Amino acid sequence: MQFTGLSKFDLLIPEKKRKEAAEKIEEKKEQEKKEAEKLTHVAGERDEIVEAGLKILEQLFPKAGFSNLENHPDMYPYFQPLYRFDDGFNMLNPENGVQVTIVLVRIIDDLFHGCRNIKFNIEDAVGAADTLSDVISEWSVYIEDLFNKKYGDYLRGFMNSLYSQADYPSTQYGKENINNILWRQKTYFLPNFKFSAPTLTKPRNDSKYKPLYSRTDFARVVLTSFVRRIDDAFATKGIVPGIDNPWERYHFDISNVVSKRLDVLLGAKRDISVTAATNANLLKYTLCVLSVLDWWINNTESPAYTTDAMHFYRVSAQDGTPEFSVPMRKDQNQLFAESVKKAAAKKSQATAKK
Repeated sequence: MQFTGLSKFDLLIPEKKRKEAAEKIEEKKEQEKKEAEKLTHVAGERDEIVEAGLKILEQLFPKAGFSNLENHPDMYPYFQPLYRFDDGFNMLNPENGVQVTIVLVRIIDDLFHGCRNIKFNIEDAVGAADTLSDVISEWSVYIEDLFNKKYGDYLRGFMNSLYSQADYPSTQYGKENINNILWRQKTYFLPNFKFSAPTLTKPRNDSKYKPLYSRTDFARVVLTSFVRRIDDAFATKGIVPGIDNPWERYHFDISNVVSKRLDVLLGAKRDISVTAATNANLLKYTLCVLSVLDWWINNTESPAYTTDAMHFYRVSAQDGTPEFSVPMRKDQNQLFAESVKKAAAKKSQATAKK
């Protein structure tokens, strides 16, 4: 190498630079891939938004069971006193994924009552499969019609017949009733639900509404877009495309179970300049809870799909006979108050250490 006037170290440096440049290109590609994956929509994905939603639900309803859904806690004793569900909800086995589904749908319905006063200025795409306004206005039908009437009628009939006739499930009428219940469970609420049909007949889908699973997925996508815009404008409280009043105080025409608890958590009585009880935060809370429902019904690996399909009705732990009710809790408000005090004390301690 003497005639070139270069040493072996001079030759190695360009090679090293090329290698470093190639590594940087690969790192950039990998980063772009990760960013693209974040934007790729996966229905029912259990991500950080779902985790946040589970924590919010635990804050709103301490010790209801949202922190251990994989163990199928019985939601009836906790939520029946709060929501006064129609006859039928009491007959659901805690292992029946419909029980948690109904509770989540009801909580989201409470949140949607506040969202109705948010001024959205989005233009619905021509030919779009759904709209956010339709989702919000029709949300209650999944309980009032599909559960209370259609699914509930068959469940109540089954339980009443089983109570008076122990061998009812093995009769032809019993098999047909079970078949109707299981198919409606899948069609109305749990699209990934698998079962062995007791008869060859598949009931006609008599719902006139868009499926809950697709509506939940649609609403999650739309609200995710809004929340991203809110986050982008948060520092300056600037314009949020699609929402005219994101920084105004949220408003519920009639207070409900969730709104009362949100008021406490977000400081609704504080001045608008410092309160967290804004439309922006209402949308964030709604997105998080809606994402939990999306995971629960649209993810094939959610706890909703890990139990025996025939465990759809409540039975006595003592003798296995049909059970129509269990003792209800009376400490829900006390648990919430204690949880709020505990969180405030923890925050105060953290501030003092600073």
